Amino acid sequence: KAYYSGAYRVVTPDSIVLLMNQAEDQFFDLYVNMAGARVNYQNPDSTFCLPCFKARLDLFAGIDFAPFALNGTVRGHVLFDEPENPALWGGAPVSYEDIESAAAYSRQLFPQLTVGVGGPPTFLVGGAPYAKLDFGFAQYSTQEGGITGFLDEELSAAGASGLGALFGMDVLE
Repeated sequence: KAYYSGAYRVVTPDSIVLLMNQAEDQFFDLYVNMAGARVNYQNPDSTFCLPCFKARLDLFAGIDFAPFALNGTVRGHVLFDEPENPALWGGAPVSYEDIESAAAYSRQLFPQLTVGVGGPPTFLVGGAPYAKLDFGFAQYSTQEGGITGFLDEELSAAGASGLGALFGMDVLE
């Protein structure tokens, strides 16, 4: 029986290798978030702190992702979530420049991993073109209206920005 199974997980340096091995053994595809909760990389005024973000990624610098990226177990690195939401980032969205800088740093440390951000392509299109960012992660909820229109709009924006699109569903909303 053919099936697809995948997960998006926030990971720690202590948990990542075991998780990658388990995912490989159980045929799961993984998207990982290494930076964790946004409080780990926000300034006191809640704005995005790029040096703090880089410090979080540095904790994973010794991890060998190559075998798991090459065999398709780890599909990508999701930098952080909801850069488009000003309420979460001190009153303004995370800048496109900071998103691209975060993606560039991820690529420097983990060149085998594709890099995305937990923000929809409809937001990311405003900062295109990107040299280091590979995809946007759009999460559907019924608040978005019909699913077909949502998918069409996000795929169109992804194409216009040269990005891939990853989709998830908010099962609570």
